[in-house]
Amino acid sequence: MKEKDTFHFSKTPYAELHLHFGGSISPRMIWHKVTVDDKSDELKKEFKDFYSFQNFFDQKRNNLDDYLKMHKLVEPLQKLDRLEYFIQRLMRGAYEFENLSYIEIRHCPYGRTNKLKEEKERIAEMRVIVLKMDEYIKKYTGGGKNQYPIIIRQILCMHSQPTYSPNVNSAILDLAIEMNKLNIVHGLDIAGGEKNYSDRYDEILNNFKRAKEEKLRTTAHIFETEDTPDRMLELIQYLDRIGHGIQIPLKYPSYLPFLKQNNICLEVCPTTYFKCGTFEDYNDENFKKIFSACEKENVDIVIGTDNSGMHNVRLQTEFENLLLHEVIKYEQLNRFRQNAFEHAFGLTPVEKQIFKDDVNLTIDNGKYVLEIKI
Repeated sequence: MKEKDTFHFSKTPYAELHLHFGGSISPRMIWHKVTVDDKSDELKKEFKDFYSFQNFFDQKRNNLDDYLKMHKLVEPLQKLDRLEYFIQRLMRGAYEFENLSYIEIRHCPYGRTNKLKEEKERIAEMRVIVLKMDEYIKKYTGGGKNQYPIIIRQILCMHSQPTYSPNVNSAILDLAIEMNKLNIVHGLDIAGGEKNYSDRYDEILNNFKRAKEEKLRTTAHIFETEDTPDRMLELIQYLDRIGHGIQIPLKYPSYLPFLKQNNICLEVCPTTYFKCGTFEDYNDENFKKIFSACEKENVDIVIGTDNSGMHNVRLQTEFENLLLHEVIKYEQLNRFRQNAFEHAFGLTPVEKQIFKDDVNLTIDNGKYVLEIKI
């Protein structure tokens, strides 16, 4: 990124608020980087060729836990010396093919550390991962050659799997708080499967309570499936957004007014639900009910891809399919698109408003200066 650089955003900008770093890159690019560029046999031990690797991602999953096996495979591949490749490919694809202006990329830095090291060393390495990602994001942000006019923000994910100890999750929270003060990390999340939430309930609740005390923006993967324990409803008071949350309008509609009152939106990622078998297709009445119930109670929805590379789906395709299958109306489409900017963690109120107009973006000494183009 040049010291001062100006570039132009699209007339109709899009924001992606729910995108996992591990799922943002296509399997073909992952295979090429690991097996061709790096000449590593990491993948060939499990997959005989690229097509068997691709099939691993294409197959329909039995449930969320089965679905998460894809992330378990990819995260260790995105290690420190490969971060630049994956960041650059993410930004290139988002600009060239998706017309995205703003992305919040969530990731668990611990999953990208060296698995051969002790926990204490891996926790220390998380800081390097986050700083390197920030370095590469800034390197490829701009209007010059091999640069892309996209704003990227990091969200750090804690993890519910038993392999992530309370010490690790506490360290992720500490890192998020530290990096938020440096304008490098803009939010906190928890992911990893909902079946483990009961055993870690107090830990999760206390971490999010502390996050809010430290003025950190928060989202959480809860109520994506029926596996989320009922008492996790108590977590909602510490959230700014809910990752998925689709069971709330279906099972706990009495909580929708609370979401509206506290300006908490649902991050809805349609393709994921079909992939996991939560819903059969767009015609599923319960799937449609998510949108109708939220519409009735004026609860904001933002649309995400969750894992655009893994799913081979674009954000605009998610919108288009909802429209074509008459799940939403056209006026809702534009409102949901604007909702994403309204609920973005890494934009100021002025920037959020500007993104509703035709904009120019100037990078001046590493700071974004946005101006409406008259």
